Amino acid sequence: MSGSIRMPPGSRSDTLPHVPRQRRPSWAEPDPVDELAGRLEEFIAAAVHPDEIAALLESDGMSDDRIREKYGCKDSFSLAEELYERSSAAIPNPRYRPTTPGKSACRAAC
Repeated sequence: MSGSIRMPPGSRSDTLPHVPRQRRPSWAEPDPVDELAGRLEEFIAAAVHPDEIAALLESDGMSDDRIREKYGCKDSFSLAEELYERSSAAIPNPRYRPTTPGKSACRAAC
């Protein structure tokens, strides 16, 4: 008898047995907060305060229940703070310029 041990009797030897598609583990799923930050990237970068981002989230109809369920934050304000922190860490302040010796910090920032 030849063929794979896994092949049931009477099956064709020229086809391979069905192998189920492997699922991704839950830790490999993309972070939903990162996905939201990517979609709102321009608005978040222009925001001066996290409350602006919270206002956008609420105007889009995101309830606190949905935010808790999908993003793991307690409300729109905590999600807005998280988004603001992630964007401010990724986007350097365009007004900041390192001071050079002999110049004041105020002149370097202007």
